Amino acid sequence: LDAGTQAACLSLHAEDGGTVVTCNKKGTPAGTVQAARPFSPEVDGPVAYYEVTIKRKGPTGAIGVGLAQAGYSKTKMPGWEPVSHAWHGDDGCTFSSCGTGAPFSQPWAEGDVIGCGIDFAKRAVFLTRNGTLQGAPFRGVDTQGLHATLGCQTKGESVSVHFEGPFLYDVASHSLTQPLLPVHHLAYPDGSVRMVNLLVREYVVAAPPEHGPYADGVRRSLAHLLAHAPRHDAAAAARALLAMARAAAAPSPTS
Repeated sequence: LDAGTQAACLSLHAEDGGTVVTCNKKGTPAGTVQAARPFSPEVDGPVAYYEVTIKRKGPTGAIGVGLAQAGYSKTKMPGWEPVSHAWHGDDGCTFSSCGTGAPFSQPWAEGDVIGCGIDFAKRAVFLTRNGTLQGAPFRGVDTQGLHATLGCQTKGESVSVHFEGPFLYDVASHSLTQPLLPVHHLAYPDGSVRMVNLLVREYVVAAPPEHGPYADGVRRSLAHLLAHAPRHDAAAAARALLAMARAAAAPSPTS
């Protein structure tokens, strides 16, 4: 990491082959630091990647892991400003050059290992958690000149950053063609929690549980299908169900 890009609220020190980044006071509203050089296919190969271990969450866990072009703001979380892409640990949202996040995961926990990488051939930025590829990548990304970028917001947050393996994620076997993981979690009145893939979240969370036992049963069935069936089967079922619902809601033709 480049100390010249380090916000005043952060401190850096070497530890166990990596760099520990600690937030010593509240950011205004955040504090960032960037890697000394951008990732590139010439230096890093077809896939560039780094991992961050969450050592301490602090009071809010407002930690951002991502990528940004050189000269990124020292006071804005990665992902908030152009040109940057990041995943935040307090709300589990991803951000892409915009202050409005997209739901992506549950909040991070201390001990989680968060990874961020670039697939240059796919022009995509991908994210991992504890060695497993997560959700949908950022696609259609301009991958030139992107530096690893870390952000913190509250005192006590601390992470360990590693640019050299071995990593938890198997970079050598990396592929963006593998099935997406079910990363949304729906809580039901009986206390059960079911995971739902990003692809059909709008079909299962659009209506609250109080809409009746029939709708509740449909949502439970969809959640079970997403958790246990192949992705293409689940997607086909969701599309068929949506078509049936639209047909049922359509007004009857007049004679």
